[in-house]
Amino acid sequence: MEPYLLAIGLAALPGLGIVIGAVAAELLQVSRASLGVALHFAEGAMLAVVGVELMPRALGIDPPWIVVVAFLLGGGTFLFLVKAVEAAHRLRRRRGGDVGPWVIYMGAVVDYITDGISIGTGVTIAAELGFVLALGQVVANAPLAFAVMASLRKSSTRFGRGVLSAVFVGVLLASTAASYAAFRGLPEEVRLGLLAFSSGILVLVIVEEITPRADRQGGGRHGALSVLAGFGLFALVALYLG
Repeated sequence: MEPYLLAIGLAALPGLGIVIGAVAAELLQVSRASLGVALHFAEGAMLAVVGVELMPRALGIDPPWIVVVAFLLGGGTFLFLVKAVEAAHRLRRRRGGDVGPWVIYMGAVVDYITDGISIGTGVTIAAELGFVLALGQVVANAPLAFAVMASLRKSSTRFGRGVLSAVFVGVLLASTAASYAAFRGLPEEVRLGLLAFSSGILVLVIVEEITPRADRQGGGRHGALSVLAGFGLFALVALYLG
């Protein structure tokens, strides 16, 4: 299979996870505790993506300070995007309406774009890396999409949520294709740096968006166990299939 088509095909796996999570949010009765557990599970899986696959690969760069700079740039990019989203929502708040669920939605969009960058870049390094990242993102994307779509029930129609879910899949596929096309000819050091860049974004998505919202939803000890379960499941995927 052509590497370009392979990258798109691998991105379809977490795309399927998004669809599964969105459909489950429509069919199941969702409590606050359930949302908290789902978000904590996604948090654990995303931490494992960074800690088990992305950063260990990125640390192969010589000199290693490039990893730190790329990581910080990724985090800075996320903070810039958050400021832009907050500015847009301040304008919306003046017009009325609950903006909280939309902040969660935009955080998820950033996460899915980062997923696509990771898969596209990963395939340019090794097909096996792209495969493991795609499988790991299925683990994270389904509960994240479930939580986001469930939180939007009161502020959007079912058709609107379907469109928003399609946007999730679209940005994931588009960012995968764009990153593969843009980065495949670059030196390996640059591509590994992009993995560190993606890690910086993901860490702040977890710390600034996913974790606080998961804690507010509740879940108690089940939430903590869900973090461990999400991390452990992705770690098993990476160790046995990577």
